Amino acid sequence: GVKNGVPIGEALQHVQHNTIDAIDESHNIVFTTEVNKEDNLVTNNRQVVDHTIDTNNSQTILAQTNDVNTNVSDVQGCTVTTSGY
Repeated sequence: GVKNGVPIGEALQHVQHNTIDAIDESHNIVFTTEVNKEDNLVTNNRQVVDHTIDTNNSQTILAQTNDVNTNVSDVQGCTVTTSGY
């Protein structure tokens, strides 16, 4: 069959290609939009994340310092002896 001087099969192929192109374009737009949203989330939250990391690191360091200080106190409280060696 022929429609407007173009074989039906050929016309369908054009429609199919155009449809696939349109779908691909839509996917690209959605994907790009989602990636941009994620990028913005990362950028907007970077300060909060950095602050959290700094805070957690500080707390860990403080806890370790307290452990060291406790151990130093324990050692200072001990009587030095050489017996048994």
